[in-house]
Amino acid sequence: MNSKKIQKHFFNYLENFRGELQYATIENTPAVIYGNDEFKIDIKKNRIRLPDLGWLETENMNLDCSLKDIKWIAIKKENGNYNIIAAIGIDPYDEIDENPLYENNQVFAVPASLKIEQLQKLGFKSS
Repeated sequence: MNSKKIQKHFFNYLENFRGELQYATIENTPAVIYGNDEFKIDIKKNRIRLPDLGWLETENMNLDCSLKDIKWIAIKKENGNYNIIAAIGIDPYDEIDENPLYENNQVFAVPASLKIEQLQKLGFKSS
């Protein structure tokens, strides 16, 4: 799934969400989702390259799956650590328990390619 499709799913999710949105704080940051056009995987060195972050070594992550099957990658902060999530069979905004980005009845994640101006057009304010 490329970054444009992830953005499309994100905006569709926002338009159809019927609860109260959780807002990001310094302590509680959303996951960041990268489309398959935004990352590279080096299986031999067990690392992933992401925009703005460069090469990240992966620990305890099996990158032996077929690389063409990875739909998206997310960086998610949990318990003070950053975790890399490589998704194969789900969309990032699927509201299902199998989605590691789905917690407390919502997907708390934003596309990495998203620009603040896009959110401001929808009426979101930045502080």
